[in-house]
Amino acid sequence: MPWCVSASRRAGRPSGAFSVVSAEHGSTTLEFALIAPILLGLVLASIEAGRFVWFHAALDYALADTARRASLDPSLRQDRSTLAALLSRRLEALGAPPLDVEARLVLEPAPCGERLTVHVPYRPALHELWPATPQLTSTACLSVA
Repeated sequence: MPWCVSASRRAGRPSGAFSVVSAEHGSTTLEFALIAPILLGLVLASIEAGRFVWFHAALDYALADTARRASLDPSLRQDRSTLAALLSRRLEALGAPPLDVEARLVLEPAPCGERLTVHVPYRPALHELWPATPQLTSTACLSVA
C-alpha cells in the first residue's frame, strides 16, 4: 500500500484521499535543483563582469602612467617594445596579468601630441565556458615638448 494512502487512513480520511502536505514532500529539493544552476551562473557572470571592468580600469591607469613617463623621458618613445615592457610592468604592479604577445601597441601622431593606443585580448577566468575573446582598447596621449 502506498505511503500516502496509509497516511490518509491513519488521519481518518477516506481511502482514496491523500494529504496535500505528503504530496509536496521533496518539492523544495526539486525546486532548488532546478534553480541552483541558474543562480550559480548569475553569480559567476557577476564575478566575471567585475573582473572585466577592473582589468579595463587597470589597463587605462597603466597606459596613462606609461604615457606620462614617456612624455617625461623621450628616449622611451624610440621603441615600442620599451613602451610595452613599461606598460606590462605597470600592469603587473597593479595585480593585473601582464601583456601577452597578442597585445598591439600603436603610437601615432595626434592633435594632443602622440596617441598611444593598446589593444589587448581579455582572457576570462573560465575561458573554457566563454568561447569569445573580447578586445579591450585603451588610449592615452603623450604630450610632446
